[in-house]
Amino acid sequence: MRSKNSQIISLAGQILSDQPPIHTPSDTVTPIFEVYKDYCRQVLAQHSDEVLLKIQEYLFQNNNRDAFAAHLVLKLELGRRFIASSLPSQGVTVYVLNPMYKETKRLAPRTSSNPYGENALLEKIKYYRELERESNGRLGIHYLAIDDVCPDGSGEIAKWLLKKAYPKDFGHKYQVIDLRNGINEKKYPPKGARNGSIKGGSIHYGMAYVLAQARGKATDCFILDTDTDLSIHPGQLSLALRESYKKRALAIIASRRQHDSVAKIEPQRDNRGKLYIAIIQSLLPGIAAAGILDTNRALKLYRLSAAEIVHIEQRIFQFPYQIENILSAQKYFPHETVPLGIVSVDSPALSTSTFLASYYDQILTICNLADQFMGNRHAAQLKNYLRKLGARGWQEFEQQLAMVLDSVEVNQLQNINLAILLQEYLKMHFIIDSVQSRTPR
Repeated sequence: MRSKNSQIISLAGQILSDQPPIHTPSDTVTPIFEVYKDYCRQVLAQHSDEVLLKIQEYLFQNNNRDAFAAHLVLKLELGRRFIASSLPSQGVTVYVLNPMYKETKRLAPRTSSNPYGENALLEKIKYYRELERESNGRLGIHYLAIDDVCPDGSGEIAKWLLKKAYPKDFGHKYQVIDLRNGINEKKYPPKGARNGSIKGGSIHYGMAYVLAQARGKATDCFILDTDTDLSIHPGQLSLALRESYKKRALAIIASRRQHDSVAKIEPQRDNRGKLYIAIIQSLLPGIAAAGILDTNRALKLYRLSAAEIVHIEQRIFQFPYQIENILSAQKYFPHETVPLGIVSVDSPALSTSTFLASYYDQILTICNLADQFMGNRHAAQLKNYLRKLGARGWQEFEQQLAMVLDSVEVNQLQNINLAILLQEYLKMHFIIDSVQSRTPR
């Protein structure tokens, strides 16, 4: 046992040495990171998956959670091995759905004048093609960019990039479609209208497009819901496939809050995320009961059978669509909807989802989802208080709660009584009086 532990410590030391710094998503796809990844692969070559998992566990136990590069190469290697050796003989096809809205800077390379550029689309395709090569012909990855009525022409830029880089594959394996067509056909409300698409409409439109193509295929088919940026390294698709086959899961929900996750998150977004999670745990306890601690990461992998149900059930075309889709998957496949711990490097500078007013709209939608899936009486007081806040009240409440949440671990969020905290806030600001704050019978 001692020699086994010594081996784990020695291997951990080797992969911790000379780690490249990871500050932004682009740092995970640099030539320096590739050299480091290849070095770690050689170090780990003669060791089993069990050893890799023990190294990961050792890093967590010894407070090496900030060793982003080391954790990422461990996860990538676990996924790569599965792709190379364990995919079914009939083959696997993954359809990647990538909505785009104001992504022109991320699509361009990082330069001094574009410091947050990621060359994201071409980097994704590069890693997807690498996974295909590793699979010995058993994995095919199709990529579908969906222009989410982007005012900056993200879809047109994606077309230009794909056509130039992969002319033989453009138009069939790599495609770009435009949600405007679905809106013009009256299938979706227009942008800016009630429930007008904020990513969710594009995912629904992309799913419909893929489902029409994929039905009847001889291969195992999956649909991946993802984002343009590289906050989740595209190679982690292999990890999601590994989890799906090993656990016979139909829906894989990536999370940066699991016990085996590693995440670099800007503090304000971290605390907002914690508040979001605390609200979901109170209003939709089934999600947390399934071990899913984070609902909004851009890696949701659905087998075709699950994707068909999720597509039929989806009614929300804005950001909380992800929560609705998880709830639908849980409703029909309660034991086959599972979380996946990932490595995530936040990309907040170019985010289009950080406006506080629209964030409050998400909270209201979650209240409505709780009514739909849990009934009106469940957490009635908390829902009532959230609905009374208003966008400005939400902003102030969130800021007040930031210091409280800063020291709270995610697995302890369920111990926070949000209804009491909201009650005190609303009373302090004369939004409710003491009579209104009584718990209804």
